[in-house]
Amino acid sequence: MEIRIASSEELISENAISQIASQIDTCDEALKFLFFSSNYSIARMQNALNQHFKSNIVACTTAGEISPLGYSKNSVVAASIKSDLIKFKKYEINDLQKFNIQDALEIFIDFEKNFGYNPNEVDKYFGILVIDGMSYLEEKIIALLAKVFSPMQIVGGSAGDDSNFVETYIFNGGELRHNTASFVLVRSDVPFRTFKTQYFVPTDKKVIVTEANPKKRIIYEINGERAAIEYANILNIPIEELNANTFAKHPLMIAIGGNWYVRSISHMNDDFSLTFFSAIDVGLVLNIANTTDVFGNYRSLKQNLVEELGELSFLLCFDCIQRRQQLEQDGLLEKVASIFSNDKLIGFSTYGEQYRGMHVNQTLTGVAFGK
Repeated sequence: MEIRIASSEELISENAISQIASQIDTCDEALKFLFFSSNYSIARMQNALNQHFKSNIVACTTAGEISPLGYSKNSVVAASIKSDLIKFKKYEINDLQKFNIQDALEIFIDFEKNFGYNPNEVDKYFGILVIDGMSYLEEKIIALLAKVFSPMQIVGGSAGDDSNFVETYIFNGGELRHNTASFVLVRSDVPFRTFKTQYFVPTDKKVIVTEANPKKRIIYEINGERAAIEYANILNIPIEELNANTFAKHPLMIAIGGNWYVRSISHMNDDFSLTFFSAIDVGLVLNIANTTDVFGNYRSLKQNLVEELGELSFLLCFDCIQRRQQLEQDGLLEKVASIFSNDKLIGFSTYGEQYRGMHVNQTLTGVAFGK
């Protein structure tokens, strides 16, 4: 398997993409991933991508980039994969609002036809979903795809815009677009493992959502009180101290099927409501979470991957923006980056992650390949 990794901190879109294209394989037979800061000119970035990449590229804006050099901002990271042992196809979902079960079935039918899919070999297949992170439709799309493709595993990330929470872009059909997603299906005879990890545990402090707007992912009331005020009271801190760091360290968690999943708070609004990164609804019972060993979480992931796969040839990572914020706050960015410094990997800081049939928060998801 031929893997090429590139990164650029050139500030001009054309220069950055030209530099990237000179370092990775741009041919049609290679699967390419490219993640870039939203601080680049979107129009100029679109033109540069079209100039250098004709097909089979998954590209999006980020809330920060990840490469063997560590965590970066205002940069571009990219990778190309080419191997006779890997077969893939990129599907474009160009209207998330209208996408339905029939559309998901059509992707599956095409996939089955072109891949000669054998359900008895499902462990040789996986999917990657990169999606508009401001669409608020991740739950819908991943659920539809998982329903059709189950038990195949799907991982992915939601595009970001450098913590502005206004517009995120996916590169489909030669354009950087909203309301869209790239879905890649892969068959690999190279050993691989999809993964998800988090470093939170639920406490016994429970809250009930008593007023909310599910479409906008806003909770107005918990336990019958204004959401942010009650959240601060439960944490026993003044509401003036609620900030991104508080939300990163104390998200909410929900139990589904015997497993705990994080529901992260994006920000507090002027009316003391709370906006979330993932689906919420009236009547949900959630637990306040506490942070465990942040550095140990990354180290254990690397150890587990090496134990299962041996020497790693490539990692594709989707790491929540709030995990990055916590690493920054705790002064752990360089220490965590050192764990993966000898690996070929790229990824980005996301507005949410996809894993199997769920959209999740404050997790690290992705896929790792062995030799």
